[in-house]
Amino acid sequence: MPRRIDARELLAALGGVLILISLFLEWYEPERGGNGLTGWEAFEALHLVLAGLALAVIATGAQSLGTVGSLGGRMLLPLGALLAIIVVVQVASPPPVAWGAD
Repeated sequence: MPRRIDARELLAALGGVLILISLFLEWYEPERGGNGLTGWEAFEALHLVLAGLALAVIATGAQSLGTVGSLGGRMLLPLGALLAIIVVVQVASPPPVAWGAD
């Protein structure tokens, strides 16, 4: 009997992909022109944590497509919550390299 595809897991994997993509987009704009700071440049070591969490969410979400070796569906909520908390904190309180940027 084929396994049913769980939309929650696929949406979580899509969210993980969006987090990975967003790390390479501008998060902060300097006050006086110039190039903005990407998430990869602005977050000193936190970008590795964000990328790792996003990859874990993608692997767990891919479980609905029949992959093996994921963390299991029960880990999606804690991983997603941790990702959301980190992003909200970084938007509300920018890292030192982005001080003075919009």
